[in-house]
Amino acid sequence: MKLYGWRMFAMALAACVCAMTQSMAQKRIGGDGGGGGDGCYHATSTFSQTINTPGNMPWSGPCTYFSPTHPSTSHFDYLDFGKTATSDDQWQCIQEVHGSPDPGGEEPNLSPYVLEHYWVFPNLPPGPKYLVVEGHASPNANETGNFNFSYNLTGPSSLNSAIPGATIAYTPDIDARTSAYITNNPSTASYYILLIDSFRTQPGTQGDQQADQVHIDYLAICPFN
Repeated sequence: MKLYGWRMFAMALAACVCAMTQSMAQKRIGGDGGGGGDGCYHATSTFSQTINTPGNMPWSGPCTYFSPTHPSTSHFDYLDFGKTATSDDQWQCIQEVHGSPDPGGEEPNLSPYVLEHYWVFPNLPPGPKYLVVEGHASPNANETGNFNFSYNLTGPSSLNSAIPGATIAYTPDIDARTSAYITNNPSTASYYILLIDSFRTQPGTQGDQQADQVHIDYLAICPFN
């Protein structure tokens, strides 16, 4: 009887450890403390980059054309950040805008079309953070390049640090979900997430010759627990 009792105890203990391990694995990205129902934090505002741009012009705009597989009824304004809170095939649609050369400035070889767009995640608690994004880019010409994410913790006028692996590629009509490590900040901070086109100053190119689009279905910052 004693041996049987010990076996039952061992089996119960193993089941408990297995359940705890599974729970921890499920909470590695997301987990407790997130501002949304999915355990992650979501943007509370979004805007075009205008600081340090030629003439303070906005470097993103609304989508002006739609494909049959992407009707306007499922695409929403470039400032409608609420559409990125859930993965539901309703996209925040952002389009490149026509730039202008800035001789001697920060962008002396500025391409005809550019995109820089921010999302703000205010007052996130300390600790490691991941950027989780789901979406795709639609080129309007035979172009290459990606749209890359970066971040800063002080505001849109600050220098941004790249988020390695946080990229939206040219995959028309096919959403891809990516999770990329941002940073481990030791104190409460607001995160400014910047999306920027990568094609504008590639050597040997003339930059984007037509307005490309980015379709964001989901965007969140998630804690690592």
